[in-house]
Amino acid sequence: MSELAVTHDIQPVEQLLASFDTDEVEDRLVQLLDASVSIALADEYVMRSALRVFLDQWFENRRLGHDTPVREGRRMRWLDQALAPLQHRLPPAELRRLQAALALTLSIEPVTIMHDVCHVDDDAEVLAILRWAALAMLHTALETSEGAAER
Repeated sequence: MSELAVTHDIQPVEQLLASFDTDEVEDRLVQLLDASVSIALADEYVMRSALRVFLDQWFENRRLGHDTPVREGRRMRWLDQALAPLQHRLPPAELRRLQAALALTLSIEPVTIMHDVCHVDDDAEVLAILRWAALAMLHTALETSEGAAER
């Protein structure tokens, strides 16, 4: 049920991924982040409700001794598409690490942290902080990889 509630809301992200018109990874990443975080900001109540359902299901699975994933992992698929131009530029392990780190900047969880933990109430500032973090991770991954290639 929660997946259905969230699925409708993610269509702008799916449409964006289907229509990327640039191979510039920085642009693709910012577009993905803007789309994902904007959905979370615009419908925070529904997104937090879905997060609550996911967490409740996780606890229930553990109580029953199951290790079944409760989420399909859309963010990783989205990041695969956004970072596709890096497939030949970064070793697979470094690309995977970058994707995992960038997953921390998308959707409702970072919005929750910005609002509840950091007390950032201005949504434009939330978006700016998450953009900064995502781009810092991207630039660090690229610099680290280039530095290793030079050695």
